[in-house]
Amino acid sequence: MRRLILGLAVMGVLCTPHGGRGQLVRGAFSSYAVDAFDGAVGAGVLLGVDVPVLPVAAYGSATWFFVDCTGCSLKGWSVGVSLRPLPFPLVRPYLVGGVTERSLENSDGGSALNSSGAFAGVGLDLALTGPRFFAEARYEFLDGELAQPVLRAGVLF
Repeated sequence: MRRLILGLAVMGVLCTPHGGRGQLVRGAFSSYAVDAFDGAVGAGVLLGVDVPVLPVAAYGSATWFFVDCTGCSLKGWSVGVSLRPLPFPLVRPYLVGGVTERSLENSDGGSALNSSGAFAGVGLDLALTGPRFFAEARYEFLDGELAQPVLRAGVLF
């Protein structure tokens, strides 16, 4: 009897119509690296998978910063997981963590600094019907001057 009830409950959850807007998430964001070049504004893209029945999302992103230095470039990527521990329907706080890599190049001086490491932070997701908006603050644990807080805000589709 327990198996029958459990089976019916699982079937009910799987057959209940729910917004399929969650599985594949793509978006764009602006970013601000607090310490690099006394603050560097950037832009990025994001692609991920959001699991609607679980409070988990996994994503990858790439960021390009617009630095105030002739011949310099700062860019990078990250792969992360977000966890929404509180089940709020509209405004959803989340924890985020993962791995990241940053590349700082100076073509005038011929120097380059590449660093891989981890990041961790907190964010807030505004889940509207249609696009979702997010803002997050995270710290990137990288080598040398690339270790810094990074702020990101954007839109998800």
